[in-house]
Amino acid sequence: MFCPLCNGTSMGRVGTNQYYCWECCLEFGFEKDNIKIYEIDDEGGLSTIGELEIPSKNTLLQF
Repeated sequence: MFCPLCNGTSMGRVGTNQYYCWECCLEFGFEKDNIKIYEIDDEGGLSTIGELEIPSKNTLLQF
């Protein structure tokens, strides 16, 4: 598995569909057609900093 943000491979699972990247120090989770990206604040809470859309299988990639 690769981090969707930095393509790093140092990943850890922190919950159901929740992962932490040790290389970019961000947490992310998969929800339906999106990847939600979280930053861990000073008190250990999560703050949403963005979303990435997962392309559907029927979507043609354009180069």
